[in-house]
Amino acid sequence: MASRSVRFLPLATLVLCAAGQALAEDRAGACPITTPPTPAFIPPAPYEPDPAAGGFYLGTPKLWTVVWRGAWDRLPYWKEGYRQHIAWWSQGYDWKADPQPELSITGKRLDAPAPPLVTDDHANGAHIDGKPSFIMSGVNFPTTGCWEITARWKGEEVRFVVWIGPLPADTPKKQN
Repeated sequence: MASRSVRFLPLATLVLCAAGQALAEDRAGACPITTPPTPAFIPPAPYEPDPAAGGFYLGTPKLWTVVWRGAWDRLPYWKEGYRQHIAWWSQGYDWKADPQPELSITGKRLDAPAPPLVTDDHANGAHIDGKPSFIMSGVNFPTTGCWEITARWKGEEVRFVVWIGPLPADTPKKQN
């Protein structure tokens, strides 16, 4: 009887893996990943009018960020989860005058129960020589999946949805 069980173990493993892949594909396909707004948001001068390749701006002159298209995969895994840095801008923000801005970031997984997003204790003002100041934040996603991120600062709010982790092969990306 033991040999019969051993022969069915690979088949059972294959069935479970296929079921897990199908569940991941259903969840990824149902994730309302944020797409570029129409019309596109273009930050006011003197900020860069075009984000880095692969991303788009989302927000208003009072608070905006770059959202990367597609899945956020290949994130490093820390003990708190999958780590990502997110840069934020606000017209007139000065990192010297406000080195630790009171930016609030929250996040929740939309496709399955999960612990909430873990954020750094505070955001930090930052700059690159010759460019306007910006706010840098660090977030950790406890699991892969469909996540909604909300940032609030000085009465402004920016909200977007991303898929954390690799998208299963051939998964259509639902767009909102």
